Amino acid sequence: MVAPSSSQGNEEKDRVYGLLRAPITTSYFAPKPTLISRIANYLLNAMGWKIHYQAPPQNHGLIIFYPHTSNWDFVIGILYKWSTGLPLHFWIKDNAINTPILGSFIRSVGGIGINRRAPKGVVKTTINAMQQQDFFWLAVAPEGTRSYSNGWRTGFYHVWNNSACPLGLAYMDYGKREIGVLDYVLNSGNMQADFAALEKYYQGRTGYHVKQAAPVQPYQK
Repeated sequence: MVAPSSSQGNEEKDRVYGLLRAPITTSYFAPKPTLISRIANYLLNAMGWKIHYQAPPQNHGLIIFYPHTSNWDFVIGILYKWSTGLPLHFWIKDNAINTPILGSFIRSVGGIGINRRAPKGVVKTTINAMQQQDFFWLAVAPEGTRSYSNGWRTGFYHVWNNSACPLGLAYMDYGKREIGVLDYVLNSGNMQADFAALEKYYQGRTGYHVKQAAPVQPYQK
């Protein structure tokens, strides 16, 4: 199966599978390469990964990574973050943040501990953080687990919808050894239609454990 891209078919230039492409309103430019970014880029290339990257179009937003099926995703994801120089934050279980040594490292690379038992509080806190900082981008693995589940947790969707921020569509494709984010889209306000568009976008992307990837649809309890 051919991996989808925003240029396939008769897709309009201002839309990505029906989702409106986010306009560029920021003057953000990727920082100049550093020793860390060069090392990260070298390591990813040495492992056979192709790196794709488009800088964020605005100062605030979300980036979702899919599929998420292995602990290796964290390693590859951090190397990608360092290779691009993008100051990304990311959600992670609060018990990981509270681990003495590992927690300090996770916080230093942008980790934000969340309590999954109080998802509404996480959404509100995230939106407040966006509003209070000049530049804030958050990476989210919407499946919420490395194990198989029947869909995506919708916390990211409520942040996306309620903040009216762009959503970066990032992928970590172990089958094609490709990682990146090239498209940023806006929320239509119709969850069913938005998830249908996301499903089309991510069709053909495979995780480390292929059968553990959740279907692109809202999680059902």
